[in-house]
Amino acid sequence: MPLNKAMYDANEIYRSWVDNPLRIIEPSEINNNSGFRKPQRAALFSALGHLTSSAERPATVVMPTGTGKTDTIFSLIIAGTFPRTLIIVPSDALRSQTSEKLTALTNIRRFNSIGPETLSPRVFAMTSALSDQDIRSIADSNVVVATPNALTMSDRGVFDRFVGLISHLIVDEAHHVAAQTWRE
Repeated sequence: MPLNKAMYDANEIYRSWVDNPLRIIEPSEINNNSGFRKPQRAALFSALGHLTSSAERPATVVMPTGTGKTDTIFSLIIAGTFPRTLIIVPSDALRSQTSEKLTALTNIRRFNSIGPETLSPRVFAMTSALSDQDIRSIADSNVVVATPNALTMSDRGVFDRFVGLISHLIVDEAHHVAAQTWRE
């Protein structure tokens, strides 16, 4: 994926992702069977391939329940060196859970796909209408996690500034996209 020079110069977290690329580790006897499962590897390779060939077009990745979708999303953000990603989740509980897991990256670190020099993203959990202060905080963040309801609360001008900060969009639980709130 093309690197964002301004983000690289200004954001130490992004710079750590560029300088210390994520390794897509396959489980084996050598690493105590620790690493990305087959559906995770397939999703990562497919998504990264799509971003290389057709980055301007949306893509859908479908993974079976229980195969590690959340870690796959986190790994895609780091491997793809996404400057600032919006992750839309269906509930407040998932917003909190996703935000907390992003700040630790526990599983990805456990199977040595990233080392200690790779920094966890700075996460902004959007819980209400956006303010000017929120926009400043988002500009300093790498990932925003929001629900569709939280996104629809904001004033149009503030929302447009927010959208201008986002480089990538990931919709978790994409089967909800048909709902009116999600389409908005």
